[in-house]
Amino acid sequence: MSGKRRINSISWKLVISILLVVTPLVLLLVYNNFQSRQKLLLEVRQTYQNMLDTYVGQVSAQLSAASSYTFRMAFDSLDCLLASGDPAVAETQYARVRLLNNLSEQSVALNLIDGYVIRLISMDEELFLHGGNLFGITVNRGIIQVILSLNPELIQANLFSDAATWRIYNDYLLQVHASSDQIAVGAYVHMENLIHSLPPAGENAELLYLPTETLDDYRESLSSDVMLITSELERVPVNLAVILSQREIMRALPFVQRYTVLISALLAMTIPLLLLLTRRIVAQPLGRLSAAMRRLHSGDFTFRLPSGKDSAEIELVNETFNSMAGQIQGLKIDVYERELMLQRSHLLNLKQQLRPHFLINSMNIIHSLLQTGEHELARKLILHSTEYLRYLIKIDDDLVPLNDEIRHVETYLQIQQIRYPNRITYDITVDRLVSDMLIPPALLQNLVENSIKYAMRMDEHLHITVTVTAFEVEFYPYARIIVTDNGAGFPPDILPALNKGVEISETDSTHIGIQNSFRRLNLLFENKSSLRLYNTDGAVCEITFPARFADEDPTD
Repeated sequence: MSGKRRINSISWKLVISILLVVTPLVLLLVYNNFQSRQKLLLEVRQTYQNMLDTYVGQVSAQLSAASSYTFRMAFDSLDCLLASGDPAVAETQYARVRLLNNLSEQSVALNLIDGYVIRLISMDEELFLHGGNLFGITVNRGIIQVILSLNPELIQANLFSDAATWRIYNDYLLQVHASSDQIAVGAYVHMENLIHSLPPAGENAELLYLPTETLDDYRESLSSDVMLITSELERVPVNLAVILSQREIMRALPFVQRYTVLISALLAMTIPLLLLLTRRIVAQPLGRLSAAMRRLHSGDFTFRLPSGKDSAEIELVNETFNSMAGQIQGLKIDVYERELMLQRSHLLNLKQQLRPHFLINSMNIIHSLLQTGEHELARKLILHSTEYLRYLIKIDDDLVPLNDEIRHVETYLQIQQIRYPNRITYDITVDRLVSDMLIPPALLQNLVENSIKYAMRMDEHLHITVTVTAFEVEFYPYARIIVTDNGAGFPPDILPALNKGVEISETDSTHIGIQNSFRRLNLLFENKSSLRLYNTDGAVCEITFPARFADEDPTD
């Protein structure tokens, strides 16, 4: 069945109809699920982003307030100057007590700050006070001392300098203002305390802090199922982040929306069931009817459709078909017998076309030889002509053995060699596998005669080659006959028409003998033969047809 007819079949129309109905429903469910997922993810992201931004704003405000406080203490506090004096002096002790009280009040106001440090540079001493973040990680003051000792630039004068901004040292945020009076005041926060102070984000959320410089690398390392929400602290190179699992978020969807893909898959699985039912009820009976029609069209008039298996309407069609096939079978037998009679009559007419002209030419040559006194050549020509005519006259069958035809061709070529002395040579090769096969009489002689007739030149030598080979097509033996010459070849202007089997008139070309020969093959071998004409160093005629033998049943 061709592609166009297959698409136009009922089976395809049923498939397309069901797909047109079910596919939009499946797509609608999938789209609805996708939109619900996206909306839920967007709402969750927005909720966490708002919460995180709000908290980051509070943290940034406290860090900014702490930075302002340390600035005032470092550059404007008289107690800081007094506290850097001799510890044995009462005024110095009072100043230190006032400083500690001041820091305590500030810790209550800014409870996110873990602690403050006052570095009395001239005395190489630090005054510490723990901040208000009482439920966070306990800060090791020794670590802050180590940080200050390893980073001496922190306690250098930095009025209006970027050196006084918040920076990350190990796991600490540290900010120090140092005045020219050798006093440095700083505040510090442990990074983990920023997260501990963050409101609970839910059991499926993970809180963490990320330095700004590592944020992109960390984002790329996450899987596609993870949602990362970040917010950067103001003037601090740190991002607070929340990590959420999208799979866990999806559990909040209703059952139908959560399992839309599964429902869509189940709906899609009904398509084969619908197709199976329609195929069993409609498509298969119509398919059997269509196959029966094709067998009837191909000539099998004995085929009948089974009954009693299908619906009443289909059964009526089957019965009508069986009745119609029986009637056509009877008519076809009558037509076939008449066609056989016409084919045999046509074949007889074609065979008669091969005989008269050569007999006249032979008589003329014998007359010429006798007049010139070449009696020996005339005798040979009479013998060869007698054999030639005897072969044609005694043939009453449609097919003759290839061996007899080869001997006939050799007789014909010997006659031509007498007619054209020293100007014609030939070579005949026959595959032993097909040496006794049956071919139409005078088939080879007609092809060789065509080469002599159109390839012969008065000043050139003509060589004719006849080759018969065997091959198989679907395990059935075939034969290929190739007749070549070294002449000028077929006229290029009519060669395509000859290969297509277009009828060539006498006035247009005289290569009608080849067409007649091929027509005979088609009549005898039921259009299973093929003809190919082309030019190489001369004309080449190639004919293929089934190899039939005398002991075969012609109906096989």
